[in-house]
Amino acid sequence: MIVTRIAYSQNITASKLAALEEIASRLGRLRTEVWDKYGSLQGVRTNHRAVRDSWLVSKRQFDVPARLWKETLRDVFADIELYRAAAIAKAKAAVYRRTSDEETRIKLWSSLQNGTWINDSYLRRVMRKHFKHGHTQVKNQIILDSQCYKWFKHGGKCWIKVTSLIPRQRIAIPLNTTYPIKGTIRLLLRNGRVEVHYTVEPSKCGCNTSPCGQAIIGIDKGYTEAFVDSDGEAHGEGLGDLLTAESDYLKVKYQHRQKIEAIAKKSNKSKRHRIKLNNLGRNKLERRRIKHTAKVKTKIYQGTHSVLDKAKEIVCEDLAVPIKAKKNRGKDTNRRLSGWVKGLMADALEQVSPRRGASVVLVNAAYTSQACSCCGSLGDRQGDAFYCTECRVVLHADMNAARNVLARLNDPEISRWTTYQKVKSILLERQRRRLSLCSQDSSCTGQPVSTESESPSSLPNNA
Repeated sequence: MIVTRIAYSQNITASKLAALEEIASRLGRLRTEVWDKYGSLQGVRTNHRAVRDSWLVSKRQFDVPARLWKETLRDVFADIELYRAAAIAKAKAAVYRRTSDEETRIKLWSSLQNGTWINDSYLRRVMRKHFKHGHTQVKNQIILDSQCYKWFKHGGKCWIKVTSLIPRQRIAIPLNTTYPIKGTIRLLLRNGRVEVHYTVEPSKCGCNTSPCGQAIIGIDKGYTEAFVDSDGEAHGEGLGDLLTAESDYLKVKYQHRQKIEAIAKKSNKSKRHRIKLNNLGRNKLERRRIKHTAKVKTKIYQGTHSVLDKAKEIVCEDLAVPIKAKKNRGKDTNRRLSGWVKGLMADALEQVSPRRGASVVLVNAAYTSQACSCCGSLGDRQGDAFYCTECRVVLHADMNAARNVLARLNDPEISRWTTYQKVKSILLERQRRRLSLCSQDSSCTGQPVSTESESPSSLPNNA
């Protein structure tokens, strides 16, 4: 298990930055070419080694050192394979919904996994829907293997010397880290500085690798806090305040920028150029975005470690499929929710859990927030409160959802790929059977009494 760290350049000169930008621009043209040619079905039948060998045999000439274009080619093919793997995951879900025969499912899934799906008309049609021809315009990245740079210390600072376009001359870059950089690295050029992305072992960079807890809990990913577990404990509190404050700031900021842009459009050419140069730049906004992302990541990873301090097995919702809201919550609410970082939460759980010896299990997310964890009936969620229409219990909405997520772990009827329509019919059928049994039992009142609503810890603040 490794983690990625980022080092930044310090006081790099304009000439060095220009030389690196020229290298990145030339490699960017190569990236675009490879994506255009192999970012579709043609890339399934080959790999970066075969393409590299064919280019070497044909003695194709590049305007960058050989090691640079070879590493760039490998990196692009890795991106294409990752893109294809994401499409295969969606195709597997489509196959699951299409057929109920387990033997047929396994056969089709095996074809998707080993690449023979290109010979199957049905699987080609499914993959065509999810695996569209990819393209890229990235021109600010340089991939360097261990032979293309050298890390050293000089004058109390850490530096790296990287390969340039001139033979036997390297570009020295001062860094803001003292950690020795090894292995393959990635240089990103943006905002007038160089970012050095490198990998380190968690035990050597201060990462938390302590053993996890012993519990098995379900968690609900939230907006106001990162996670709420099935015991009602919140983890990563204050996340919603960060997201809301940034969203509200950007709303006002872009409103002002729109007014300035309208003035620029009505101005003469020279004034329009000055306005775009001095008033409509992206440098400050990009620096603010980086700081905001760092704060959000810190909050989420703190919440993730808090969960792992407690549990060895974490059951959470699979939120890979986009959620379509049935009601309009208003412009401001929709804008704030659009900044919800559910993908970052999933990445944090996936990265931190193996490091601490825990496991993450994904379950079906359909109706986990709309079903009662006490009786299983569909109820009404209003803000932080959940109201059950059958047993009349009032629960904290996130805790209720977390309990339902935990229950899905051993649910024989609802799997991870069951459609939400099927999930709803299963829940309604269970509710019907339960009410039928209650009506046959003279001692059943039809409204089970629950002590959950009487517990102060289970009530939301605004309930």
